[in-house]
Amino acid sequence: KAAEEEEAAKMAAEEEEAAKKVAEKEAKIKAAEEEARQEEEEAAARALELEEQKQKALEARQAKQEAKKKAEEEAKQKAEEEAKQKADEEAQKKADEEAKLIAKQEEEKRKAEEDEKKRIADAEARLQRRQEAEAKAKEKDPNIRFYSLEELQKGGIDGVHHAKREQHLSPEEFQEAFEMTFEEFDKLRWWRKREAKKKVGLF
Repeated sequence: KAAEEEEAAKMAAEEEEAAKKVAEKEAKIKAAEEEARQEEEEAAARALELEEQKQKALEARQAKQEAKKKAEEEAKQKAEEEAKQKADEEAQKKADEEAKLIAKQEEEKRKAEEDEKKRIADAEARLQRRQEAEAKAKEKDPNIRFYSLEELQKGGIDGVHHAKREQHLSPEEFQEAFEMTFEEFDKLRWWRKREAKKKVGLF
């Protein structure tokens, strides 16, 4: 009986040892599985993190490209606007200059026409006064003829003595040319008369 009990105790101890080994083995397997699960989760987390980094890098590149494209478009638009503004300013400046030139030309034309009208009117009035003075002078000398200073300066007029051309200026034109009357001129010494005639181109 004692032997049976001993044998039974021995078997129980063996079974307990076997059960302990099984439990240890199961614990190791469970630990290995847990470690593998954790490694898998960590790998998945690293992969996710890497994917997120790649996505962020892609988004950053896209944002940079978009910012660059936007900056280029804004620069292009600004350059076009500045070029247009400059072209408009130059066109306006040219138009203003052309308008000023046209206005100046019209003013010069108008003034030239007025000057020409005045010149003609003055010439006609001068001719009329010369004729009136000549008619009056003919009362004393029927052969007297009056001419303009320009005509007398050219010379070669029939009936006009070259050395006495000043006598054929009307009193008005004589006064303008010599700045004195004929009577005052006639009283001058011969050399002063010569200098005066040289001055007006009648010597």
